[in-house]
Amino acid sequence: MKPTKQTAAQTFQVLENLKKQYAVNPTELLKQTIENTERRANSLMDVEMAAKLKSFEAKHQGADWWQIMEANYPVVKDEARNSWVVTSKAREWENAPEWEFHYKYDALAKVQQLVRWIADGRRRGFGDVETDLEKFHAKFAA
Repeated sequence: MKPTKQTAAQTFQVLENLKKQYAVNPTELLKQTIENTERRANSLMDVEMAAKLKSFEAKHQGADWWQIMEANYPVVKDEARNSWVVTSKAREWENAPEWEFHYKYDALAKVQQLVRWIADGRRRGFGDVETDLEKFHAKFAA
């Protein structure tokens, strides 16, 4: 049978039970057990929190970059054509590419697709995320 790993919450529950026992019958051995259990519970909590922080950072890594890239593809309602238009502002174009959609959802999906293509290119070594951020900030700092 495989031993189960005790979580910080479970260890803190054991600690509370030990403290209740100590209140009824205080002994030196129980006091040392409480101190050791408290250290173990805090250590487990530190490990769990570090893992959660790492997971959170991995999940949201590049979120700023992603939002900036989305800003390069504004979605505008064209009342005359009764449609939603996505225009590329990713670079200086003579004739900026446009995509027209009947529904806003489709236009937003197109923006996501365009940004995914850029992100895929960055992962494969084409371009640089830091350069993208610098260009964006330079564009709006002027």
